[in-house]
Amino acid sequence: MASTAPEEDGGLGLGAVIGRYVLLDRLGAGNMGVVHAAFDPELDRKVALKLVLPVQGRHEVMRARLLREAQALARLAHPNVVAVHDVGTYGEQVWIAMELVAGQTLGAWAHEQPRGWSGLLRALADAARGVAAAHAAGLVHRDLKPDNVMVDRDERVRVMDFGLARGRTHAEADGDTAAVAANVTATQSSQATQSSQALTQAGVTPGTPAYMSPEQWRGEDAGPASDQFSWCVMAWELLYGERPFAGSSAIQLASAVTSGRLRPPPRGRRVPGWLRRALERGLAVDPAQRWPSMTALLAELDRGRTRARLRGGAAGLVGLAALAGVAVGLRRAEAAEATAACIASGAAIEATWNDEVRRQIDAAFAAASPSAADAAATAERVSTWLAEAAAAWQRARTTACERQNIAGSWDEALAEPALWCLEDKQMELAALISEFTRATPTTLQKAVKAAASLESAEVCLDEALLRRLPVPPPEEREALRSARSDLTLARSLDLTGAPQRGLETARKARVSGVAWAPLLAAAQSQEATSLLRMGRFPEAETAGAGAYFTAGRAGAWAVAATAATNLVFLLGEQGRTAEARTWASHAALAIALAADPTGMLEARRLGYLGLVEMRTGDLVMALERTTQCTARMEAALGPDHPDVAKAYLNTGLVQASAGRYAEAEALYRRALAIYEATLDPGHYDIGSVRCWSTSARWPSRPAPTRRPSRCRSGRCGSSRARWDPSTCM
Repeated sequence: MASTAPEEDGGLGLGAVIGRYVLLDRLGAGNMGVVHAAFDPELDRKVALKLVLPVQGRHEVMRARLLREAQALARLAHPNVVAVHDVGTYGEQVWIAMELVAGQTLGAWAHEQPRGWSGLLRALADAARGVAAAHAAGLVHRDLKPDNVMVDRDERVRVMDFGLARGRTHAEADGDTAAVAANVTATQSSQATQSSQALTQAGVTPGTPAYMSPEQWRGEDAGPASDQFSWCVMAWELLYGERPFAGSSAIQLASAVTSGRLRPPPRGRRVPGWLRRALERGLAVDPAQRWPSMTALLAELDRGRTRARLRGGAAGLVGLAALAGVAVGLRRAEAAEATAACIASGAAIEATWNDEVRRQIDAAFAAASPSAADAAATAERVSTWLAEAAAAWQRARTTACERQNIAGSWDEALAEPALWCLEDKQMELAALISEFTRATPTTLQKAVKAAASLESAEVCLDEALLRRLPVPPPEEREALRSARSDLTLARSLDLTGAPQRGLETARKARVSGVAWAPLLAAAQSQEATSLLRMGRFPEAETAGAGAYFTAGRAGAWAVAATAATNLVFLLGEQGRTAEARTWASHAALAIALAADPTGMLEARRLGYLGLVEMRTGDLVMALERTTQCTARMEAALGPDHPDVAKAYLNTGLVQASAGRYAEAEALYRRALAIYEATLDPGHYDIGSVRCWSTSARWPSRPAPTRRPSRCRSGRCGSSRARWDPSTCM
C-alpha cells in the first residue's frame, strides 16, 4: 500500500493496492468518489472498489458515518442489493469493495426490447424489495434512479450505492435554494458525460434532479419516504415512457415536484389503473401521505397483480383448456398471496421500530443530556443498532413464514419454536426501546452498548437450535405473557444501568406463579446477572447455581450455559480459580447440548476462562483462550462491535501480564479504535482504554489489570466526562 494518502481526485494508477485489492481499470468518477475494477488475490475474483472522497468540514464525523453505513450494508445479504464484500480506510478516504456486476442498467434493459407493464413491474418490484431490505437495515439510498439499478445477464435486479450518498453540501444543509439549484445544474452537466453502462455512478450529488423528492428540493434530509418517491418516479418513467413531472430547467422541475403537479399519463400506454393510483400515492408531496413504507407499497403491488391475474383468468374461460389455465392462475394467485402474507408478517416489526419511535428516543436523549450534540450523536449510534436489529427480525420472520407456508420445508416442530424465539427477540427490542424513551444520564452512558448487545433474530432460523429450544404448550402461552414481559424488561433495565430495578423485575417474573421451568430458570439467571453487576457476589453465586440446575433439568441448555459462564467470571474475580474451572466445564457441557449457532456462548466461556488462567499464572493458556475468544467474537459480530473491543482488551491484559508491552499496546489501541468509532467521545470506556494504552508504554509500570477508578474532575460516569491520561496511574 502506498504510504501517502490518495489525492482527492482519486488518481491512483493500475496496480496500486488498497487493502488487499489490486486496482485494475478505472470505471467512473464524480464528486462522491472514484470507482475502479479491482482484483481480490485472496478469493481470486474481480470486484468493484469505490473510494469515497473526503467530505469537507465535519470530516471525521462523516468518515465514521460512511464506515458505519458501509459496514451495515456489508451485513445486508439480499438478492436485490449489490453485495458489499469489504470496507476500510485508505488515508483520509473510505473504500468499499463491492460485487462487480456484469450487465446493464435498468434503464438500458427496459429500452432494449418491448417488455410490457407486467415485465417491467417484475423488475421494478425486485428493486423495491432491495430498497425495503436496506430501509429495514437503517440505510437510505437518496439517489435512486434507473442508472443505480443493475440487471445482470440472468435478469437478476440489484440496487447499488445504498446509504453512500448521505452527505449534503453546506448550502443544502442550510436550505440555500439558489445554491441547491446551482449544484443541480452542475450535476446535470456532469451526468451528461457519464456512460449509462457504468457499474456505479460514483459522481452524483445526494439526489439526481429528475428523481428528487420534494423534501430533497427543499434541502431537507432524505429518509425512506424520499426513496419511495424516487422509486415511483423511476417506475412511472419506465411504464409510461416519460417522467411524471415536467420541467425544462431545474427551477421548473422543482416547482412541479414541490407543488405536486403531475402531468397526465400519455395515451397508448397499457398500464392498469390500480398501478397508476399506487404510483400517484407514492408521489405525494407530503411524505406522510405516501405509502407507510416500501414494504407496504410492495404489498399493494402484489395485491394488484393478484387481482389482475384473477380477472385475466376469468375472462379467458373457454372449455377445459381455459379451466386448466384458471387453475394455474389460481395457484399463482395463492402463491402471490402467501408471499404477500409473509412480507406482511415481517413488516409487523414496524409497530416496534419506526420513525416516530426514533424521534421519541432523540427527544428523550436530548432531555437527559446537557449537550445537544452529545445526545444527538448517541441517539444516532443507538438508532443504527436498533434499526439493524429490526431489519434482522424482519428478514427472519419473513423467512420463517416462507419456509413454513411457501417452501414447505418446515413443519410445526420447527415453525413453533421459531415463532416463540422471534416473539422473544421482538419483546427484547421493544423493552429496550421503552427504556430509551425514558432515558436518564446513566442510560446515555449505557445506551450504545445495550443496543449493540441485542442478539440478531436470525438465530431463530437455525434448525439445530430450534430442535433443542424448549417451547411451552399452546394452552400455557397466554399465562406466560406477563412473566415473559417482566423478564425482557429486567434484561433491559440491567443493560441500561438500573440493575437494582432489573433484579426486582426478574424476581417478579420468577415469583409470578408461573410453573414453566425454562422461564423460571431464565428469570433466576437474570437475577444472578443483576446481583453480579451490583457486586453482591454470594447472592449472585447462589442464584446462578440455582439457575443452572433448574435450566438443566428443564432442558433449557442455553440458559444453563449463560448461568455457568457467568459463574466462571464471578468465581475468577474472587480468586477461586479451581471452582471457576469446574464451572467452565459445566458451561462447556451446556453449550454442547444447547447448540450455539453464532459461537457467542463459547466465545464468552473462553474469554472468562482465559482471565482465570491469567490469575493462576498460566499465561500461555490464558493467551490461547482469550485469543480464541476474540476470533470467535469477531467472526460472530464483525470487527467493529463493542464486545469485540472488550475481547481485545482482555487479550491485551494477558500480554501485559507477560511483559509483552508492545503487543499489549497494539491490542489496546485496536480496542480504542473500536470504542472511538462506536461510543461517544466522553464515554467512560474510551477514557479507561486510553489509560491502559498509555500505561502499556512503560515496561517499568505494568498495565493495570482493572480499569482506573477515577478520571479528571471525578466525573467518570458523566456523559460529559473527558479523560486526562496523566492522571490514569
